[in-house]
Amino acid sequence: LLAPGEAAAFDDAKRVLWRIRFGLHLLAGRAEERLLFDYQRALAAQLGYRDDAGNLGVEQLMQDYFRAAIAIERANEAFLQRCDEELAPPGLLEAVPVGADFVALGGRLDMREPDLFMRRPAAMIEAFLALAENPELASLRASALQRLQQALTEHGDVLRDDVAAHAAFLRLLRLGARAVEALARMSRYGALATYLPAFGRVVGRMQYDLFHVYTVDEHTLRVLRIVARFAAAETSREFALAHELWSRLAQPELLLLAALFHDIAKGRGGDHSELGEAEARTFCARLGLTPADVDLVAWLVRWHLLMSVTAQRH
Repeated sequence: LLAPGEAAAFDDAKRVLWRIRFGLHLLAGRAEERLLFDYQRALAAQLGYRDDAGNLGVEQLMQDYFRAAIAIERANEAFLQRCDEELAPPGLLEAVPVGADFVALGGRLDMREPDLFMRRPAAMIEAFLALAENPELASLRASALQRLQQALTEHGDVLRDDVAAHAAFLRLLRLGARAVEALARMSRYGALATYLPAFGRVVGRMQYDLFHVYTVDEHTLRVLRIVARFAAAETSREFALAHELWSRLAQPELLLLAALFHDIAKGRGGDHSELGEAEARTFCARLGLTPADVDLVAWLVRWHLLMSVTAQRH
């Protein structure tokens, strides 16, 4: 029920969690099962993590923890979905065409040809576009997810420079609020981190303080979900001005890009706003945005902290 690569990733993640857990027991002197804030710095030192520029040892420890937890969640989801599909009554599923390359089967998206992702890597992005355009579909089918993981491993580098993949990603962003859950799915299955390596660097990335509750990737997805709520009529009372402004946006994809990139350079040392601006410029140019649109996204990323301070304190 798990592919060899999935089983290996699961075992690697399990070893990370066990090592942290055993270290925590030794540090606490008892069977402490909570990785409390007060233990984290001492545990990182005990396990050999060291501070470097812009990245504390404790933050490296917690990133390893969160990435291991994500890997186990991903394997668990794949396992349960395969069980669900294996137990479905045979002969009751009818394949409904979804564009040229996909079909809907039992409320989930599958490929017409099993080798689609290997043969044409851009289809990995197009699959999430198809999910966003067909919200009645719950997710990819288990077999498609397995082939997605294999293709991401073997063709991830190609995907980052694929013109067709960039075109599909831009089409996805231009769906506006509907694109956000597709981006969350891309993140959940590791596709966003592979397609956008800068995002991959902040997956599981935490900040060791009592202000930042979420990891950078989770915080980014929550920001995107709040932005998506601006588009919903039922939240117009809660976000009256934002809802009015959203309805007047000619290019909502630019706001989504700014939200996606605003914290993408956390943990590198230096000003993450400036580093994030450079990342945004490079990626937006690859998407084929006009120079003016690139400048706007980059400006939003560069000055997001000033806008936050102005909105909340002045």
